[in-house]
Amino acid sequence: FRKIIWKIFSKYIYKITVPTKTTYELLKNSKIFEIKKIFLLRDPVIDKEEISKKKKLQIPLKFQRKNYILAIGRLTGQKNFSFLIKMFSKYKKIMNVDCLLIIGEGEERIKLQEIIKKNRCESSIYLLGFKTNVYNFINKCKFLISTAEYEDPGFTLIEAAYLKKKIITSLVKNGPIEMKQNGNFCYFFNFNNEKSFLKTIKSSRVKNRKKIKDAYKYSKQFLIGPHYKKLNEILN
Repeated sequence: FRKIIWKIFSKYIYKITVPTKTTYELLKNSKIFEIKKIFLLRDPVIDKEEISKKKKLQIPLKFQRKNYILAIGRLTGQKNFSFLIKMFSKYKKIMNVDCLLIIGEGEERIKLQEIIKKNRCESSIYLLGFKTNVYNFINKCKFLISTAEYEDPGFTLIEAAYLKKKIITSLVKNGPIEMKQNGNFCYFFNFNNEKSFLKTIKSSRVKNRKKIKDAYKYSKQFLIGPHYKKLNEILN
């Protein structure tokens, strides 16, 4: 249906911007729009001043001395938090952390609470709800983890990369795949695959400073300054 709409209005569209190379190639290969109308424009995810200020704010006292991993996103099926909760409850010792914090709100809250209770993890898995500031939580976490079935481009992954944190993510379209293609600086596992997840968790225990450094370099493409500079070039 979406492609039909695109075809109807394609000749009236001046220019098109996309956030990832994967989406760019998808539109280009669709041949619905003229290639000269399509531009890669990174989302303005990173505000240096805001992150610098907010990352220093205290997280709740309850977690300040905890060694925790962090997941962020709406509590929806697309984020696949049910898989994450089950994997954490099963492999917490291998992850070598005290707890899992999940920031976000959504329609699956009750379902996720039931899974946490079923796995007897009420004292080690916390659904924190929506937060206006996530940078302080990212800044203090052992690593950020994403089990989503789709990210485009994956704001929290980029923010974690900028804050020089280890990232473990499902290898899915579009952001994570592009991250792998641009330097393989995350620790990737196959979506919803327990064996692959466990293998990746084990491999991530070996410290790799190059991955952190390369991820940070990649994240700088998403700074506000370069975004508006590129947007100005496109419009002119």
